Amino acid sequence: MISIVPVTGIGEVAPGDDLAGLLLAALEAGGVELADGDVVVVTHKVVSKAEGAVVELPDDEAGYRAIVEEQAAEVLRRRGALVITRTRHGFICANAGVDRSNAAPGTA
Repeated sequence: MISIVPVTGIGEVAPGDDLAGLLLAALEAGGVELADGDVVVVTHKVVSKAEGAVVELPDDEAGYRAIVEEQAAEVLRRRGALVITRTRHGFICANAGVDRSNAAPGTA
């Protein structure tokens, strides 16, 4: 049997936050106990924020593309503005995982 339990109550994650500690505290507060064999899935966005991998984005598209290229270990495909990359972590994702969503104004 598979059960999916969302973790709530973490709040905004900031650079330097103890992500594992935040997750464990939120699970405990929600009455969730982890058992052997359980899998915890965490988005790259919250990991990036805790790692401090947040940069101020330039206003121009060329500057944005330069940051994408800088974050990519390898460019796999291009189609228009979309770039499929492999990151230094080995993840394959669009635009090296660089995006403007869920970030403070002027950062990604």
